[in-house]
Amino acid sequence: MKNLSVPVQYLRGVGPARARMFNFAGIETAEDLLSWIPVRYEDRTKFLPIASLSEGDRCVVKGKISASGKRPVRKRGFSLFEVIVSDGRGAISIKFFNQPYMSNILKEGRTAVFFGRVSLDKYNGFLTMLNPEIEIMGSGEDELIHSDRIVPVYRRIDKISGRMIRKTVFMFLSESPEMREMIPNEILKKYGFPEISEALKEIHFPSVPPGVDPEAFVRILHERETVAQKRMAYGEFFVFQAGMKQARIDNARVSSSKDIKITPRLKERVIKILPFKPTQAQKKALGEIVRDIVAPRRMNRLLQGDVGSGKTIVALQAMIVLVENGYQAAIMAPTELLAEQHFIGISRLLSNSPYRVGFLSSSVKGNSRNKFFENLASGEIQLVVGTHSLIQKGVEFKNLGLAVIDEQHRFGVSQRVMLGEKGFEPDILVMTATPIPRSLAMTLYGDLDVSIIDQMPPGRIPVKTVVKSESGREEVFSLVREKLKAGEQVYVVCPLVEESEQSDLTAATETCSRLQDIFPAAGVGLLHGRMSPEEKTLVMEDFRKGNLQVLVTTTVVEVGIDVPSATVMIIEHAERFGLSQMHQLRGRVGRGLRPGLCVLMVAGKGTREAAARLRVMSESNNGFVIAEKDLEIRGPGDYLGARQSGAADFHFGNLVKHFSLLADARQDVSDLFDQGGISRNAKKLLLESFSKKWGDKAGFYSSG
Repeated sequence: MKNLSVPVQYLRGVGPARARMFNFAGIETAEDLLSWIPVRYEDRTKFLPIASLSEGDRCVVKGKISASGKRPVRKRGFSLFEVIVSDGRGAISIKFFNQPYMSNILKEGRTAVFFGRVSLDKYNGFLTMLNPEIEIMGSGEDELIHSDRIVPVYRRIDKISGRMIRKTVFMFLSESPEMREMIPNEILKKYGFPEISEALKEIHFPSVPPGVDPEAFVRILHERETVAQKRMAYGEFFVFQAGMKQARIDNARVSSSKDIKITPRLKERVIKILPFKPTQAQKKALGEIVRDIVAPRRMNRLLQGDVGSGKTIVALQAMIVLVENGYQAAIMAPTELLAEQHFIGISRLLSNSPYRVGFLSSSVKGNSRNKFFENLASGEIQLVVGTHSLIQKGVEFKNLGLAVIDEQHRFGVSQRVMLGEKGFEPDILVMTATPIPRSLAMTLYGDLDVSIIDQMPPGRIPVKTVVKSESGREEVFSLVREKLKAGEQVYVVCPLVEESEQSDLTAATETCSRLQDIFPAAGVGLLHGRMSPEEKTLVMEDFRKGNLQVLVTTTVVEVGIDVPSATVMIIEHAERFGLSQMHQLRGRVGRGLRPGLCVLMVAGKGTREAAARLRVMSESNNGFVIAEKDLEIRGPGDYLGARQSGAADFHFGNLVKHFSLLADARQDVSDLFDQGGISRNAKKLLLESFSKKWGDKAGFYSSG
């Protein structure tokens, strides 16, 4: 008997060639294939009488082939095969273009089922079907796969059609393969869930419940609300939460050998570096972090807060706690611009202190780089700010006690692990300025304790946001002229660097040239990701100093730039941006004493989803509200580029539709682990499954 671990190559009808195509799509085993869930379902349960058909009907008909033959086609290289199908009451023409092999399948006298759209033959006025999906009745293994049921529709893989995938899945499931159940029986009973074998059969080949209309049942399937779909979603969440729970247990076991003392002198120095009175949220977050630092276990904490909420100040205060106790602290940023921003800001705040701050990025070279390495290894550099260069070979700390990772979702898992390995079990603090919806936080940061800064510093004026079409561009330019005369600065964000033949988006290079003509008295600069670090630094310095009043940029400006006199953010083709990304961009303005304005320029009507995003942006400045809406509109797969950032990639579970199941799974796993309600072997199987499905995250968590 086959089980779910059998390589896909050895499934009936696959073989080496198709296996290579499956493998390229990430399908290595039968289990992977069963996770390739249908993109939709079609009701093919009702065979319509041919005599009742009308033009435009998308339907299933069954009949006997009464005539067949090839027909001439004027266009060279094209072929046409036609059959006449009769059900005793009516007849219809079925045509196949460029499918000559159909003559060997659809022979006269055979009974077949055809699924497709009815059209009108413009030459003879008869009803016809063009290239429908077919199924020969009485053909053995193919029978009842593609018709007379709710039929699953799969996305094709390379040259493997959705029909071929359907057939492969059907044949594998028909062999009653052995499937290991991960969810305890008492939990299955608690929710009324079927066992995994039954659930998978119902997801791929659902049976209509008695008394339920098939069309209504298809709608329930598309909403992912059937019992089988919920059971598989819960099962994924259950395995994932088991991994998260074990990670939290393992983290709690990692002891910290650091001897941290909180003295009156230390408190005074921590307070002294603050340029303003902290908010209650900042105080609370710092208190939680310090409690972790002095605890006899390693800290693994997320510091989450909106743009401009003061996370960096809190992180710096935590770093001072370590430095005052004789340890080093490091902060790693994803871009050189952001790292430089942190270095300049921290150096300014600590200018009157005895602390020695260092900076490292790829642009630090030669003797300066070698000297940095020496000073870091000797402990002369106490606080270091840098990019991923901090985790490269040759970078050695004397006694790293705290590693701060900023905008952590932009780093790969392995990079975060490598920084944590630079010291002897240093405390880990990860920060993000992108508010994360609770459902996604439970997956992205399921192993971390969370601190949230949900207050803005006093005096911070919310940025006003307006939506403008092309017809309002001159009005926007007039406003920009007024702002420039008042000594304020402007960002203009474009999605592309150069014009592309495949895109109608305004390019940053072209926009920069155009704005230089429109605003000749103002310095107009250009910043984009293809520039060298040195070029970016020069442009940013010119903008910071006011030598440039208008900065045309791509989304590289999203993080890392803090210019108090920048008050206007114009986002070109705003309909193409995600909500969270626009919110991040908007956070670059209004950071001084003057109010900020964000102008969302849109081209054309756009999609309904784009309109919804723009409406949310214009109505709310609350990053957490925006994050929830963004997840709801875009879906978990696209949120934050989650698939690239190490987030769990669920096949059956949807973080929006199935959030309550995620919460249930988290609680159930916690109860089982805490109360000893799960055997050692069952736990081992769960964690093995977690590691197999989410190995990248598992590697991170198991490393501390």
